[in-house]
Amino acid sequence: MVQQSNKFIVTVATSLAVPKLLDYAVEGFLSPVLGQFVEIEVGTKQVQGIVVHMQEATAYKGDVAKLKKANLITNVYPLKEPSLKFLRFSARYTFALPGDPVRASLIAGHIPEKVMPDEVLVLTGDMPDKLTTAREKVVEVLQKGGQFTSQTALAEAAGVGASVVKGLLDKKVLSWQEVLETAPKINIHLPDLNPSQAHAAAQVASILKQQKHQTYFLDGVMGSGKTEVYFDSIARLLEEDDTSQVLLLVPEISLTPQLVSRFENRFGFVPTLWHSNLGEKARKRNWWQVAEGSARVIIGARSALFLNYQNLKLIVVDEEHDGSYKQEEVFRYNGRDMAVTLGHFWQCPVMLCSATPSLETWNNVLSGRYKHLMLEGRYGDATLPDLKLIDMKQEKVGKGDKWVSAPAVKAIEKRLERGEQSLVFLNRRGVAPLLICGGCGTRVGCPSCDASLVVHKSYLICHHCGFHEPIPNKCPKCDSEKLRAFGPGTRKIQQELTSYFPNARIAVADSDNVKTDRQMGEVVTKMENGEIDILVGTQMVAKGHHFPELTFVSIIDGDMGLARGELRAAEKTFQILMQVAGRAGRAAKKGEVMIQTHDPKHPLFECLLTMNRDQFLKMELQSRKLWKDPPFNKQMALIISGKDERSVAFASKTLANSFQADDAELLGPAPAPMAKLRDKYRYRLLVKSQNKLHEKVQKWLSETKVPSSVRVVVDVDPVSFY
Repeated sequence: MVQQSNKFIVTVATSLAVPKLLDYAVEGFLSPVLGQFVEIEVGTKQVQGIVVHMQEATAYKGDVAKLKKANLITNVYPLKEPSLKFLRFSARYTFALPGDPVRASLIAGHIPEKVMPDEVLVLTGDMPDKLTTAREKVVEVLQKGGQFTSQTALAEAAGVGASVVKGLLDKKVLSWQEVLETAPKINIHLPDLNPSQAHAAAQVASILKQQKHQTYFLDGVMGSGKTEVYFDSIARLLEEDDTSQVLLLVPEISLTPQLVSRFENRFGFVPTLWHSNLGEKARKRNWWQVAEGSARVIIGARSALFLNYQNLKLIVVDEEHDGSYKQEEVFRYNGRDMAVTLGHFWQCPVMLCSATPSLETWNNVLSGRYKHLMLEGRYGDATLPDLKLIDMKQEKVGKGDKWVSAPAVKAIEKRLERGEQSLVFLNRRGVAPLLICGGCGTRVGCPSCDASLVVHKSYLICHHCGFHEPIPNKCPKCDSEKLRAFGPGTRKIQQELTSYFPNARIAVADSDNVKTDRQMGEVVTKMENGEIDILVGTQMVAKGHHFPELTFVSIIDGDMGLARGELRAAEKTFQILMQVAGRAGRAAKKGEVMIQTHDPKHPLFECLLTMNRDQFLKMELQSRKLWKDPPFNKQMALIISGKDERSVAFASKTLANSFQADDAELLGPAPAPMAKLRDKYRYRLLVKSQNKLHEKVQKWLSETKVPSSVRVVVDVDPVSFY
């Protein structure tokens, strides 16, 4: 008896930026399933997509004969139902294109090819009677158990030239050997938890057993041991269920090296990493490990939410307050909020962790929507640091281009004498934020953006569009030679510190010289080994790191962002200052923090000096409630942009005039704070309401015609207002 071919119509979300779902026909003996990956043709392009709906051809209302064919991809597991629902929800909630989450779940819009196993250099056992000193060094490194995937890496570890390693390969003393992938060998070594940690871990354990969704806020000052609590939850899953998967989100790759090291020490294996700075081979391999279920613990950036999980049982969001969780371009989503949604679809617990919670999370705790897990004090013998405000006006900071106050210089000198470490924090990379003409006062700006060019070593750069040019000798406006770099940057602070402490070992950690997790790992290792005396750093060193010998922190500009007038300016400033302050004195030695400010009487600093976080949160919530701002009201921002400013202004007014909703408020239109970006003019509208806005905004946009040359983008729950 011959088996008859089936015919189905599948609706596909494609990885291309197309505005709707597409229908295709599937013929053959295999039936499609929801969540299955398919190969399809869109126009003349061969692309991949995911089946989001299916029906038999006989039930299809359109013309089946006109449909193109879809080929089922059978060598990868389909998306599980919870992940498929999550992808569909995330697109609808964020006003994204249907394929935006699909593209986020793949690599460059495609399922990656499987990679060949790594090869490492090993000793063959065929050892000559005599070896040179250099060759002996190479042999010793390998005998100690080192694994090296390149000749160069082995040569560097042995402190010899690459030709030495090549010579050993030629002599067949070394050979290449494939590393076969095996399930991670789990060897858990967790420290005993203190009473408050054990109480928090027990509550999460109860929900893990019930396999239910619950969002927890794991609360505690910097150094209170939040990591050990969620490590306990991970350990329970690894021991009780050999197929379970855990997702641990971190806001930035700078946090990854130390966290991975701590994880490996506790669990005996290296977790699977997922972030944009992974090499191509590692990225492909890790994608398949998640999709095949062999990746047990995934540590990743926000995009890890969209991977093809097989059995997701726990989600942890470390530093949940961090603004880096918000994707600001193309597919605009908040990784923290989407993590909670993903946990809902997978029916698994979600742990949000922070010492300085976002107001949204804190309000959810106060309302009872999230369960509060509170850790008492710092872990072990560590105590909170002493905080002191430095009035920049009294200390004449900035005069003579000197930005480190005299009290801070004295404090650093004391640490150098005692063999302790200092952190000088500044939230600006480069040499200086401005190049100003002393003749006419012109600020050298970007030709494509409404922004100043930032001074680096020998060039100017726009941190928004990437435009760069050599530093000019003369002012482009008045031809004067009085151009001067004004304001502090990390390099200028480094130069100033070098003038005070010429023998000190000073390092800079900012996004100019720390671009990969490996480079960040090198900085962390040097700090841990005491090879750095003074670290000059930006936000990447402000969170999550533990340096036992770091006892002094100097914050160069404590007012950063307060003058911008943004909704979250005070919240962001308080969070970053508390996080930076938390780097000091995390071990047995007492820490000290000095914050330089132009406005020492600001209420924010009163709360900071007493480490009264809850009082600050209370003040901010009262202000937000008074002005009907989040978390008490919903917001949606509309960004209208185009190359012709008059068309953009016209479209903005047209949208504003057509807006109708009794229970919502519309603000604008107005030029965006960043009124020009990448040669496009930008206007903004803001919709505020206590009620859900999606249907109203969708109807409003669909019924309002704007010029085709103008682009309208919706930013749901905006974080920044640039």
